[in-house]
Amino acid sequence: MIFQFLLSMKIPTNIRGILFALTMLLYLWFPYQLSRQRDRVLEHGAVYRFRLQNMESQNLSGSYVDLYYDVPAELATEEKLYQHQTAYVRLSRDSAGFTHISDAMAEPPSTGDYLAIEVIGLDSSKIYFSFPDNMRYFYFDTPHPTPEPIRPQPPRRQQWQAYAEVRVWKGKGIVENLYIENQPVQEFLQAEKRKE
Repeated sequence: MIFQFLLSMKIPTNIRGILFALTMLLYLWFPYQLSRQRDRVLEHGAVYRFRLQNMESQNLSGSYVDLYYDVPAELATEEKLYQHQTAYVRLSRDSAGFTHISDAMAEPPSTGDYLAIEVIGLDSSKIYFSFPDNMRYFYFDTPHPTPEPIRPQPPRRQQWQAYAEVRVWKGKGIVENLYIENQPVQEFLQAEKRKE
């Protein structure tokens, strides 16, 4: 499409070639930046353990698992926030080492770890929020990909204790590991297969 656009313009051929090359460099630059940002979070980020309410592989390829975090669906705030706005929450750890979130704010805090969220609803002095899509667990993040989707059976879903280890750096979070019953997800699934 871009190539056809460049051909249709009355620009000398050598200039068209330069414009095409610059366009291709931009196409390569964006994935590189995303990969670089992800690597920085994994390298420099602090590890936070988030309890999970549930998890389910929604897509047909089974390449990621949607995680439903066991965090309050609403937060009190004294700042003026708007629906669909990016806001920030402070992170801390409770006595068991799991993540506690608090203090929704419009600007990133100057100290401590924080995570960017999206405000999805407002109610007087409370906000309702969601985590970004990169807070899913992707199979390609593991050395041994899981070929089948994770779909816990309904009666056992409530019995499984699960948590995700998330690396957090400068407001970005990347799920590094997923644990079910204190085992990495790969080991847990293999043990479940052996029981069948």
